[in-house]
Amino acid sequence: MIVYINGNDNRCKQLAKLMIADGYQIQEDSRLISSCDIIYLGKDGQGFEQVDFKNNAVVLSLLKNQRLCYLSKLKGFNYRYLYSDEDFVVENTHISDEAVIAYMIIDNSISLSNSNVLILGYGHCGRDLAAKLEKFNAKVSISNRSDHYHDEVVEKGYRYIRLDQLTLNGYDFVINTIPSQIIDSNILKTKDVNCKIYDVASTPYGLKTCDRDESYHLLKQLPTKYAYDSSAKALYKAIKRAVDLYA
Repeated sequence: MIVYINGNDNRCKQLAKLMIADGYQIQEDSRLISSCDIIYLGKDGQGFEQVDFKNNAVVLSLLKNQRLCYLSKLKGFNYRYLYSDEDFVVENTHISDEAVIAYMIIDNSISLSNSNVLILGYGHCGRDLAAKLEKFNAKVSISNRSDHYHDEVVEKGYRYIRLDQLTLNGYDFVINTIPSQIIDSNILKTKDVNCKIYDVASTPYGLKTCDRDESYHLLKQLPTKYAYDSSAKALYKAIKRAVDLYA
């Protein structure tokens, strides 16, 4: 089978090696994408909506592309976004969160132990970060856009803060996982001088560009940069599961 991989980051390079080892042929010329059986488009597949994919080709992206979803029904190719695969999301989250914590340790002169950490958001990423940071003996607080997880957060021993009551006072570290600019200039005024903000959310991220200073760290696309061998293996397993659905 012929495979096209859209991307040249370390994870994509390792993915290509894994697939070649399993007997797949990698097509590197994007002009020949219409001849490919499996097409991995990377983040969201934007810019590939006009491609004439071959009949029964398996077209994949990480995030859902509504246009490709619609076109697949009209043109006879199979489309799936990999973040609909819960196993992949969980595995990818573990890798990303390890990278966040490694970055925090290297980037700071204080220990995570006994530090005060505020996590914004309690989805896959926020929940896993809280559990990992607890192992480092950090004091974890959670703020979420809704109160849906309030009871779970409290039962686990974390401090819960309503987002509409949010201040950054007293925290050594703030980790944002919410893809919304919720940390405005008024909230920033409550931040301690030495507090670091780590933003791992997708666009539009947690702060406006004009509000970012040297204490703000935008950590994008971590699985493509850290532990990319493990990241590629997780991605490859998800691709194989998707392909098997249409076998």
